[in-house]
Amino acid sequence: MRVLRLLRRPVPLAIWLGQLFSVTGDKLYAMALLWLVLQLTGSAKLMAAVSAAESVPYVVAGFLGAGLVVRSQKLRAMIKLDLLSAAVIALIPLTYLAGVRSIVLLVLAAAAASALEALFDPALQSVLPEIVPGGDLQPMVALTDSTDRLARVLGPGSAGLLLLVIPEIHLFSLDAVTFLVSAAALAFAARRAASVPPRTPSAQPPSKLLDGLREVRRQPSLRVGLAVRGCCNLVWPAFTIGLPFDLEHRIHAGLASYGLLLGIFGAGNLAGNFLSGSRRAGRHLLTVYCVSWSLVGAGFVAVAIAPTLPLAALATAWTGIFTPLANVSMDTHIATVVSGHRLPRVYALQRITVAAASALGVFAVAAAIDAFSAVPVIAAAGAWMILIGLLAAVAARASIGGGDVEYADE
Repeated sequence: MRVLRLLRRPVPLAIWLGQLFSVTGDKLYAMALLWLVLQLTGSAKLMAAVSAAESVPYVVAGFLGAGLVVRSQKLRAMIKLDLLSAAVIALIPLTYLAGVRSIVLLVLAAAAASALEALFDPALQSVLPEIVPGGDLQPMVALTDSTDRLARVLGPGSAGLLLLVIPEIHLFSLDAVTFLVSAAALAFAARRAASVPPRTPSAQPPSKLLDGLREVRRQPSLRVGLAVRGCCNLVWPAFTIGLPFDLEHRIHAGLASYGLLLGIFGAGNLAGNFLSGSRRAGRHLLTVYCVSWSLVGAGFVAVAIAPTLPLAALATAWTGIFTPLANVSMDTHIATVVSGHRLPRVYALQRITVAAASALGVFAVAAAIDAFSAVPVIAAAGAWMILIGLLAAVAARASIGGGDVEYADE
């Protein structure tokens, strides 16, 4: 398969392995953190506050630091960001073991780590066209995206075993170590890339976030894509916050079942990644993107109405399959239609849109769960995604000359 074939090359392999370790560490910490807040407080609003502590700094850093990484050598800048992230995360177990056990400290560390991630993510996405030929871009995007999907399996799957031998606080320690692994992998990739002549001129006009805004305004397909991403991520917290509530209060399942469903979601993600790297999916990226969000919404509805844990697991797997199909399709479309020096800014805008929408939606979702229950909130979020995806697919075909570009396999 095209995706797996890339792993035979040293630079894609190094980047993939480094990101796999790093993102797996993040999943270990994130899963335990949300569940711990639920057990300690029983409040969806406090869970929302933890999520906001990550989303808001991401948006702010994305705006204020828009040009920092673009104007530097991307791989070397990413190494520095990984080292800073490792230091921030390592502060949590160090202070905890020293007797400082404060949820405020956790929130501050999460905010700092999120701000660093806001600089790292667009740099990673925008460096991909520089390290693979154009014909390999979509499978490379799918391969990079698969690290998050595989980590959704490895993180929850290994958490139960790890907690048998280490205290919960050392999940943070492991996360810090994985950032060091990522930095080492990027250093290897930077050395290999330095020996290869660049495919594009090194001198590019300075890029600002406004360049990304202008590009989005200029291209209808980008406007549709970002609008769909924002609308769907506005209700995505219904899944992240609603699922543990649904499991505990309706299905009467515990942390092990929560980890199981997160692992199943990740397994579905992996299947979706293989589908997203296929030639057929690459022919009509915008249509695949819009319809995939509708299918994710159908998965939300199925999760909400599933009467048993096995049926909830099937619905979660369905949701997992179509999430990467949506993300990879749009990421590849952006890389195909946006010029090189504006590419990081459009990616940054997309990330900011996701973070801002999630930050706006998380408190509304939490308040709705506290007022009603998780079931109607998850179902309503799914119905919203179905509607948005279908309307966007129709709008794209009506206003963008048939809705798609035929992407050649180079």
